[in-house]
Amino acid sequence: MIDESLKKNAVQAGLGDQAAIRQAQRFPVCDPHIRMIGSVSHHAFKHAAAYQRHSVGKKRQPRIESAWTDADQTLAELYREFDLRGTKIKVLAGWQNGGETLRSGSRQGSNAQTSPDWDLSRPSTWNRDNLVTSPEKFDPINSLASTENSSEGLYGLVNISALADRLNLLGGVRRSQADGATRNLLTNAVTGTYAAQENSPQAGALFKITREVSAFVSYSESFVPQTGNRIVNDVPVGPLPAVVGKGTDIGFKADLLNGRLSATATYFAIENSGAFAQLFTLDPITGQNRFTSFPAGVQQSRGVEMDATLAITPDWQIYTAYSHIDAKISENISNPALVGTPLPAVARNQFNVWSKYVFRTGALKGWSIGGGPRYTSRKLARSENLNLYLPSNTIVDAMVSYDTKIANRPVLFALNIKNIGDKDYQISTFVKGEPRLIQFSTRLSY
Repeated sequence: MIDESLKKNAVQAGLGDQAAIRQAQRFPVCDPHIRMIGSVSHHAFKHAAAYQRHSVGKKRQPRIESAWTDADQTLAELYREFDLRGTKIKVLAGWQNGGETLRSGSRQGSNAQTSPDWDLSRPSTWNRDNLVTSPEKFDPINSLASTENSSEGLYGLVNISALADRLNLLGGVRRSQADGATRNLLTNAVTGTYAAQENSPQAGALFKITREVSAFVSYSESFVPQTGNRIVNDVPVGPLPAVVGKGTDIGFKADLLNGRLSATATYFAIENSGAFAQLFTLDPITGQNRFTSFPAGVQQSRGVEMDATLAITPDWQIYTAYSHIDAKISENISNPALVGTPLPAVARNQFNVWSKYVFRTGALKGWSIGGGPRYTSRKLARSENLNLYLPSNTIVDAMVSYDTKIANRPVLFALNIKNIGDKDYQISTFVKGEPRLIQFSTRLSY
């Protein structure tokens, strides 16, 4: 039988946003009785970096930047099952509340602390050895800001299983609201606020054509609030609206070889509206480039996804996935010239492989090892330059875990390593991919 945790581990390792979204939307498998679920989580993160910017013909002072993140989330759910003469009905209702505080600050070095200019066409001049990183050599903090975001959601789902479980219907809705504000902690001035709310429905159906093959269709809407402000010539002019998405999936799912092979093929269509893109505009008076936010109009994505999980042996399984996506701007009132152009930072092709082996006997009983590569094809860097692309990349991840019992309770210890080769790559023009990341986690079941 297929180990369902294999796909989950692959998703956690970063094997594609689409896979993560579909994994998160799966209806939970629950025991046939009323139950309430509650959970509270908290995490904090701190990061500091020192660097020096360079440009041809112009010196830039060294700069220290620090960032802190503090987040909390609370979740409560109520679940009930009914059986009406062979028709099974599952009802789930839930409430989610979360908050996040982001703080960032920077300190600028003096003009005397600059290093020789870099010539971007000559890598031999890219000297990083003489960067100034000692805090006492920098001026006092000249930038300090805090952004507080909060979100709340009420949701309900109904799952109906009929015709001896050959037909499954799913319907639900979520009421979401979010708000936030950014404050300059040096001047105590509020520099940006936002507030948004939306109802997001979803519906789906799955029909078993045979015992091994099923067909499915689903429709869902999403709501993603945007933090920050609209910008006109580097000046904030108001909050950004929320991004509203609509998506449809049509596909087939097969379970073959007595459950050893599970495969899915899906055609998807997604449409997002409300997004803004920041583009460079030329100031005709000063001749300088300035940022301006343009409505991105309607963004449309069409594509196919295929994934398969094969149990080579009961202990060794392989998960693989491929996606091809055609993402483009389908409507843009403010800049019609962009209609039909590809979306920046969206890879046309992605391919992932994840393998996991579980030791069930012998001295290594309870241990598991896994790993695999994820490939991302090249992607457009900026909408205003259709000839500039970010290069493709292949990243390798790995994991090791140990399943045991403590006080007769199942306990899992897991070590995940993302980007094991510490490869340097770009997610988008201004966002670099994560360097080597080592995560340790523990799970206690009771």
